[in-house]
Amino acid sequence: MRRIILLLASVALAMLLSSGASLVKLGNVASAAPSGKSEKIVFGSYRSGSSDIYIMNPDGSELKRLTSTAQPEGGPTISPDGTKIAFERSVESSNAEIYVMNSDGSDQTRLTFSPGHDQSASFSPDGRKIVFHSHRDRESHIYIMNSDGSDQTRLTTEGAGGAEPELSPDGSKIVFYAQRFNSKDDGRPHIYIMNSDGSNQIKLTNGPGYAESGPTFSPDGTKIAFEANQDEAGIGQHAQIYTMNSDGTQPTRLTSNVANDVDPSYSPDGSRIAFMSDRDGDEEIYAMNSDGRQQTNLTNTMAVDHSPDWGQVAELGPASKTDCKDGGWRDFGFRNQGQCIKAVNHATPADTTAPEITVTGPEGTVSEDQVTFTLSTNEPVTWKCTYTLTRPGESTPVLYGIDPCATGTQSFFTEHDGTWVFTFEATDAAGNTATVTKTLIRDRTDPT
Repeated sequence: MRRIILLLASVALAMLLSSGASLVKLGNVASAAPSGKSEKIVFGSYRSGSSDIYIMNPDGSELKRLTSTAQPEGGPTISPDGTKIAFERSVESSNAEIYVMNSDGSDQTRLTFSPGHDQSASFSPDGRKIVFHSHRDRESHIYIMNSDGSDQTRLTTEGAGGAEPELSPDGSKIVFYAQRFNSKDDGRPHIYIMNSDGSNQIKLTNGPGYAESGPTFSPDGTKIAFEANQDEAGIGQHAQIYTMNSDGTQPTRLTSNVANDVDPSYSPDGSRIAFMSDRDGDEEIYAMNSDGRQQTNLTNTMAVDHSPDWGQVAELGPASKTDCKDGGWRDFGFRNQGQCIKAVNHATPADTTAPEITVTGPEGTVSEDQVTFTLSTNEPVTWKCTYTLTRPGESTPVLYGIDPCATGTQSFFTEHDGTWVFTFEATDAAGNTATVTKTLIRDRTDPT
């Protein structure tokens, strides 16, 4: 999982370990629409002075900064559809909260507002849920919420909390680490797994190191990569990366050096693992094969690079021609407005679906001087209401009115006898139309 290195990290670490919690992780432009996917690695970096979110190709090229606030940010994670990135930002009194933004860095939205750190966001496979850990209850606990931040629910119980959660690829399990002090546990951090509703918690590791943390599933769900400390220095200190089967069997060490190798993250096909290492004196992003071979340095800066997450990111472009106007084409890297509009026409298939409309009201013969209809639709539309009258004994209808209408109730005067024909036409934003016709006979003839 993704770990951030806070300012005054050593003080924060000591405070968190003493409470049985985890190392703190930190986990408007024109509108945009997805137009394909490409593999990317998102990560946090202090290269700008404060920790910001960056994105790059898996080989380290095409580096781009996504956030640029004075508040430290980190712990990024890519949504399954590649359109969103959840991350953590240190806000009031250095309190970490979870945010989400578009994959191009736009529309940064805060999701959590709690008195304790909310960190380590991880999307569900369908992107509708986010699991995370929170210190709002004094000790670290696993929570789940909707991807818009609503319906935040705690999954772990008092005395049995956890941190750094991640949902399995099928959404049925959550892997996490916990440091528990009870008769069944030794008080050291270990990897656990539970059902996605918090039930059936099972400890997966009891070694191979002094402490294990940072678990992450392989894309097929059969493996879990994690970091294991080699001594009592603390979480993320003297740590190496391991993998094991998702049931905890066959732990296998992938890295072996005197430095710290932490924060593993699988590539989308499971063949590679990104991680953070300080083997060259600075914390940098590395990648290796999933068996530990071909370890390659991807970043090279004097600042700390951390918290990598490897995924498929949707390539965002202009959603409509309006986004290209008034210089908006520059936001998407086009040379001119015409090039931007061509991209919209190429990426966005024409909408040819007519709106679904319903008109309810009187039918058959009526005697009232006024009739009322109710108009409804499945999308925003512009209404036009036309009505004609064919008087008794005549064959040619006379146009009686063309009125702008609106969704809801509409009333019309029918003070003359004859055949009234009401035509309700709805036009959506793409120019598609739908029509409903109602015919009434207005007759106030005295039957006697």
